[in-house]
Amino acid sequence: MPHAARMEEFIKIVCEQIRFKRARAGVARELMDHMCDQKQAYCWQGLEDTEAEKKAVEQMGDPVAVGMQMDLTHRPKPQWGLFVLTAALLLVGIGLQWALFGQGDPSGQLSVTLIAAAVGVLGMAGAYFADYTVLARAPLVIYWIFLAVSFVHFACLPIINGAGQRGTLLFLLFPAVFAGVAFHFRQKGYGGLLASYGLMALGVLACMRAFSVRLGVLILIACLLLLTLMVGNGQFRVKKRWALPLLYLPVAGGCAVFAWGYWGRLMTAFSSEEGLGYLTTVTRQLISGAVLIGPGTTADSLARLPELDTSYVLTFLIVKFGWIPFFLVVGLFAAFFGYAVFRCLRQTGLLARMTSTAILSTLLIETLFYLAANLGFLELSTLPLPLLSYGGTGLVLHMVLIGFLLSVFRCGSMEGPAPYVSQESGRVQVADGVLSIRFKGFKGPLK
Repeated sequence: MPHAARMEEFIKIVCEQIRFKRARAGVARELMDHMCDQKQAYCWQGLEDTEAEKKAVEQMGDPVAVGMQMDLTHRPKPQWGLFVLTAALLLVGIGLQWALFGQGDPSGQLSVTLIAAAVGVLGMAGAYFADYTVLARAPLVIYWIFLAVSFVHFACLPIINGAGQRGTLLFLLFPAVFAGVAFHFRQKGYGGLLASYGLMALGVLACMRAFSVRLGVLILIACLLLLTLMVGNGQFRVKKRWALPLLYLPVAGGCAVFAWGYWGRLMTAFSSEEGLGYLTTVTRQLISGAVLIGPGTTADSLARLPELDTSYVLTFLIVKFGWIPFFLVVGLFAAFFGYAVFRCLRQTGLLARMTSTAILSTLLIETLFYLAANLGFLELSTLPLPLLSYGGTGLVLHMVLIGFLLSVFRCGSMEGPAPYVSQESGRVQVADGVLSIRFKGFKGPLK
């Protein structure tokens, strides 16, 4: 029988028993590595190559039985807890929109919410069954297509005050797209880090210029967090003491330039009579009259806040229904993010961990921004609250993001463990499972 034909035939029979096709490649690679190691051990014992291969395959046992066992252990893992929490938050959001718009719904906004929820469920299902590893197979193609679609969308939208008014939230998908880009450039040293940083900056600046500064800040924080974790884990094979300043000094400089140009407007955040500080002051005044449960003393003044259904849903909840319902909703969000972070940390595959980190950080930062605005700490309310605030496109995009996150958790364990990469260059390094030792002054092969 030809060289390695027995092992290949064994692996083929095993993989035919595994119903989840995306798990077959990992199983085949694992079995081949194991049999090659065993074959090498037999060769060291003095057996011929053909006989060593035969014994290595026989030692594995019956391929059908092995395949059936592999089928039991390599199955998708639905995250029912996150499904339930997502459904609960979606129902709370629909309930709040019903309370805001009333039973009659003369403007049809509640109908829009229900239609968006139905479309979002379909989008979530599609993302749930999608293969997240496509982000690693064609990262740059996906990146440029995303930017092209965003700008075509922007060009077709009405422009008000220099920004597109619809389609803004499309950039919520950018951190997930960027995770594939960063994965592509990992282990390529400072060149890979700078390439990733440049593509991140291009996307952030495009979002700020064409759509929303606040959304640009959100995706900047999410992408920077991802790059920071990769540098810290040694994925770029660079020195942290040089790489981290390289990441943050340009951002600090950009923030300084922005603050210099908009200093006067930024100062209105501390004013109670005009600009950014006005809405913050009104929000604090309204929630000061809230009670534990039931309408507060300031419930009749909620009309002072614009766009309650989109920008101040939680303020409405506090003033209209009390602090206890508010804390219950916050508890749902805390349970959702806590469980999601727990699942993210348990991912063994590098791409799975990076993708889930990108999506989770986007949703979490967005929620924290919204919470800060609705409690009167800072005016950031133009960003929506996932699953709760009104907006057809926003609701659909958030559900697609959550579906993609669930897809990662469903199949991430089959990606295989991420290779360990040494964080500092030196004489002894471990990378991709290979131990390398550099001897000072040694240039030739070891004999």
